[in-house]
Amino acid sequence: MGWLVSAVALVLAILLRIKLRSLIMLLLARNFHTATGASIPKIISLTTVAPVTESPINILTEWIRHVGHVSNVLPVEVLILLCLIFWILFILGHKIYLSHRREIIKTQLILEIGNEHGNVLLPVMNLPHTARYYRLIINRSEINFILMKSKFSASLRWDKCISISNTALNLVLPFPGRVPVLYWQLGQLSKLLRGHHYALIQIVTGFELSDMEVVVLFILPDGKRQQQQLYPVFK
Repeated sequence: MGWLVSAVALVLAILLRIKLRSLIMLLLARNFHTATGASIPKIISLTTVAPVTESPINILTEWIRHVGHVSNVLPVEVLILLCLIFWILFILGHKIYLSHRREIIKTQLILEIGNEHGNVLLPVMNLPHTARYYRLIINRSEINFILMKSKFSASLRWDKCISISNTALNLVLPFPGRVPVLYWQLGQLSKLLRGHHYALIQIVTGFELSDMEVVVLFILPDGKRQQQQLYPVFK
């Protein structure tokens, strides 16, 4: 708790310094305008209008002029210190998030689609109990993957050919009919779906990939290995 209070105090001190510097700059600017405004005004003045030529705008020069005051308001040392504080807070938040996930998630279902050249992994759902309390029922004849694309997102949809139940609670759980696809996975997944591919569901206990079982949905058409039942009964 002590280091947290110290960090908060340090941030408040930095903010106070920034505000004081801004206030001093405003006061100096006000005094300067007051001193220059005390000159004797001219009664008669003749002005001549000179032709104005517009110079080309240099984008880089304008950008440097607009952001050049940042180094005056915030010294480099303060910026480095703030970046370090934000990095520490991000690491702590990430660790708290992972520890919370480990407490509430005991089993993960991951869809794997691939061939002999590569594969794509898509998280399907998270379960609060270990794998032995769940049973998958798969109707292989109705499995049909459809890749749905939009401007800003994509998803992989299949028909309602998979259901999952909790045997301890005698409860049928809703199985998602689609999974989101990340942008950098879209090209490879599209290529896989256009050709011969296999599909299976990884059943990962906790977050350790070493403790994993697989449920094969279908194999490559030219596969000669006999399909084996690795997880609960299917129909």
